[in-house]
Amino acid sequence: MRIAILRLDAAIAKATARQIAKNTADLLTVLIGLPLLVLVARAWLKGLPSDHRDLIDYGASALIATVIAKALLERVWFHQSDGPLARFAQRPGDWLSYIVPLLSAGILLGFFGLAAVGILNPGGAALGTCAGVIGGLAFPFVRERVLRWWRDITSQRRLNLIRHRRAPIIGAIAAAVLGAIGAILPQGGYLDALWAGAYGLMVIVLTGRVDAATVRYMTLMGHSPASLLRHWLPAQIMFLLPFGAVLTLAQNWLAAGLTAAVALGLLVLTTARIFAYRAFSRLIADWAVAGVIAATGYVAMTGPPLGAAILIAAIVWLARLGSGKRWLLA
Repeated sequence: MRIAILRLDAAIAKATARQIAKNTADLLTVLIGLPLLVLVARAWLKGLPSDHRDLIDYGASALIATVIAKALLERVWFHQSDGPLARFAQRPGDWLSYIVPLLSAGILLGFFGLAAVGILNPGGAALGTCAGVIGGLAFPFVRERVLRWWRDITSQRRLNLIRHRRAPIIGAIAAAVLGAIGAILPQGGYLDALWAGAYGLMVIVLTGRVDAATVRYMTLMGHSPASLLRHWLPAQIMFLLPFGAVLTLAQNWLAAGLTAAVALGLLVLTTARIFAYRAFSRLIADWAVAGVIAATGYVAMTGPPLGAAILIAAIVWLARLGSGKRWLLA
C-alpha cells in the first residue's frame, strides 16, 4: 500500500474536478479565464527582451517548484498527524512514493505552462527548478524552527500585549519607528529601498493571508462586504500607513514610493480575493483573481488609467457576483 495516500488525494482531486464541472460558473471560468490568461501573458512576454524572458523563466520555474515542494511536504505532515491514513504516512517509503510522483508531475505541468506562454528555456528552467525544490523543502522546516523559537522566548505577558485592545496603537507606533529608522539610512546606495522592501515583504507575510473558509463562513453569518474588509484591511493599513508617512515626511521618495506601491497592491489584492471567495470556490477564485491582475497589468502598460478602470470594474463585478452566492456555503 505504498501509494495509499497518493490514491486518497487523487480521489479528492477527482471529486473537486467533478464539483467544478457541475458548476457552470466555475467551469466557464476555467475554460475561458485560463486560456485568456495564457494569451495575455504570452502577448506581454513576447515584447520583452530575451534576457528578461530568461530571467522570468528562471524565476517562474523556481517559484513553481518552491510552491509545489512546500505544499507536498506540508500535506505529508498533515497526513502524518491528522489524516485518515496516518499509519501509512509515517513510513518513509510511503510518503516518498507520494511526494516524488506529484512533484515530478507538477514540475512538468509548470514547464508546459512556461512553454504555453513562450518563455521556456530548458537550461534556466532546470536550474530554477533545482533551486525551488531545495527552497520549498527547506522552508517549512525553517518556519517551524522559527515559530518554536518564538514560542520559547515569548512570554505570556507579551502574548497578552499582542491581544490587548491597544495593540493597533502599539503596532502603528512600531511601524512609525521602523519608518524613522529607514528615513535615517543613506539614500545613495538604495539601502533605504531595501529596508522598505524587506518591511513590505514582512507585512505581506504577516497580514496578506486571506482564508477562503473564513470568508465564506462570515458571509453565511450575515457579514456584509464592508464587514469582511474591516476584518482584514485595518492590520495592513496599520502597519504600512505610519511607515510610509514617516518616509514621506523625511522626503525619502524612493522608499516612500515603494511602500505606497506595496500598500496599494496588497490592499487591492486582498479586496479582490475577499470578493472572489464570496463568489467562487477557492481554486476558481484564485484563478479569477490571477486573471484580473494579469489583464490589468497588460492593459496598464499601454494606458494606466484604463488599467485602473478595468481593475475597479472587476472588483465591483466580483462584489456583485458574490452577493447572491451564500448557497455555496451550505
